[in-house]
Amino acid sequence: MYAGGGYDGTTTYFDFAEYVPSVDGWVIRANYPGYGTRGAKGVSLNGKGYVVGGTLNSSTPYSNQMWEYDPNTDTWTRQANIPLGATSGASFFGTDSLLYITHGHTGSSMHGALWAYNPNTNTWSQKTSFPGQPRLNAASINVGEDIIVGGGHQLVTGNVLNDYYAYNPNQDTWTPMPSFSGARRSSSAYFTIGNIGYLVGGFDSSSASLNSVWSFKPLITSTKNQKISEVNWTIFPSPAKNNFTLNLENETQAIYTIYSITGEIMMRKNLNRKDSQIDCSALAEGTYLIQVLTNGFSSTKKLIINR
Repeated sequence: MYAGGGYDGTTTYFDFAEYVPSVDGWVIRANYPGYGTRGAKGVSLNGKGYVVGGTLNSSTPYSNQMWEYDPNTDTWTRQANIPLGATSGASFFGTDSLLYITHGHTGSSMHGALWAYNPNTNTWSQKTSFPGQPRLNAASINVGEDIIVGGGHQLVTGNVLNDYYAYNPNQDTWTPMPSFSGARRSSSAYFTIGNIGYLVGGFDSSSASLNSVWSFKPLITSTKNQKISEVNWTIFPSPAKNNFTLNLENETQAIYTIYSITGEIMMRKNLNRKDSQIDCSALAEGTYLIQVLTNGFSSTKKLIINR
């Protein structure tokens, strides 16, 4: 485990150290050579560390740099600049082979585009943009095949957000997630153990510090390693009028959520049978998204109500 940099309200630090569990101690490593570590973000991938963005202090420009750290040689190497431009407070996360960056701000505007970095070619490629409002210091938690991204706050208003979305790197798609049950929070610590993601601390809408810990895990577990796309769930009739049937072809348990096209949760219910008739008479005519969660995977389809 490695830690370093940061800002204490007065000073920006560039020191870097490795924690060695066997001796319960820290070993000093090469200082971070980038522009600044206030608002910088770091991720590890394939045995190396990557740090992006940040600034020296509130009166200096933001950085568009990315640096790679090799623990075998204790050296830092400058990589391709981040395509968002000068950025602080970005969301930076990784999968088994790629790194992703979105969000953050330049000091006057915020980002919402998503870019993927390939360390083998030292190149960036643009992906599907985050569907919600741009923000800074959002959480990004790897859970199963998805990365849950959300929370954070906005630059000018300071508004702390509570919407979360699941990004599937294999499909390059975003799916709305249920709103976070706890207090709105930004700048939380986050991590994953097994298939469970955790949010720790941060600050709320009144800028008060939080010390609560929350976990996110799939609502239904199974010993089957099967994507929901292979389960082949269907809804009919389509378009629907006042009710429709949701069929789980190979499952008997799931949870469905109906969202408006703006991401507002309209209905949610547990399913405990293969075929379930759902009353949608309270919904106005229009287009919605219906998401089904089962076996730790999610899938979203379009639901049209036409009377």
